[in-house]
Amino acid sequence: MKKHVLSAALAFLLVFAFSWLSAQTTNLVLGTVKDNKGEPVVGASVGVKGTPTGTVTDIDGKFSLQAPATGTLIIKYIGFKTKEVSVAAGNFNVALEEDIMGLDEVVVTAVAI
Repeated sequence: MKKHVLSAALAFLLVFAFSWLSAQTTNLVLGTVKDNKGEPVVGASVGVKGTPTGTVTDIDGKFSLQAPATGTLIIKYIGFKTKEVSVAAGNFNVALEEDIMGLDEVVVTAVAI
């Protein structure tokens, strides 16, 4: 009797561990962020929605990060509309649209030395 209970408990733990590991599967996501003119966006924030995982684009607008296969990327940059892209879509060449409404006023500050 004890062998059957122990075997059932071990089988349950194996099934649970396998399902947990498969739910945690991540992919290496590589992509490029450009503006609406096709120029690379340097320093755009690229993050995985609902997680602390994130990175910024390099001088060529390229990024790489680990993301769950069912996740969503959020791309942000000042002066552009935030864009969400599904990791499952597989296309990570993102073009951001300018956010004209967000740039109504600009304040410039300087320090005299």
